[in-house]
Amino acid sequence: MYYSRSKRYPRLPARRQDLRVTAEQTTTKSGAQFLMYHSPTNDILIFATEDGVKLLAQSNCWCGDGTFKIVPSWYQQLFTLHVFLRGKLLPVVYCLTVRKDLPTYSRIFEVLHSKAEELGVQLEPAKFVCDFETALIPAIQGNFPNTQVQGCFFHFCQAVLRQVGRLGLRTDYMNNQEVRKKVKMLMALAFLPVHLAPAGFEIINVGTSGQVEALFQYFQQEWLPATKIPLWNVHG
Repeated sequence: MYYSRSKRYPRLPARRQDLRVTAEQTTTKSGAQFLMYHSPTNDILIFATEDGVKLLAQSNCWCGDGTFKIVPSWYQQLFTLHVFLRGKLLPVVYCLTVRKDLPTYSRIFEVLHSKAEELGVQLEPAKFVCDFETALIPAIQGNFPNTQVQGCFFHFCQAVLRQVGRLGLRTDYMNNQEVRKKVKMLMALAFLPVHLAPAGFEIINVGTSGQVEALFQYFQQEWLPATKIPLWNVHG
């Protein structure tokens, strides 16, 4: 099915820099402009309609996420921005990027600010929910200084469980009730008030040994610094 569908579209050129997007490929079915920005070498492509930017301006909470498996080989990720509309999460901005670094994310936000100014609206979300990617968070903080950055609870738990796998604890996590309980209590620290998270950690750390102790050492180093706790804490 995918092969048959792909035959309807022209072949991609050998180099990203040679990509030429036709007018038909830059608009929606209703005729709205969709390709908002492309860099000279096509290392950043931003797709969004004017209505999408206005939805960003109207929303107090944005969600940002990247996906990697569906992008053309030239690009590292498809980064998307979502807003809540009538109780559902709606994607409004799509960005194909070659890199996942601070200049890339900063450029995306600069383009959005510029478009918003052109439309006579302001982009000032109260909260920005994202994963814990190193470059994304400072880009948000630099371009939206009054916005609270909230790490995604799903990605937080995913990171802890990946470490469980790296430490060879996956079988124990699945079959040993005590190990599973310890891991789940670690992840549940996110529901404590920020100031109580370190004390909660010390309580559940009592009696750990072996690879479970190694998991707790990882958590203490990676997630318990005072500047990190507000990012993954979801209390209130």
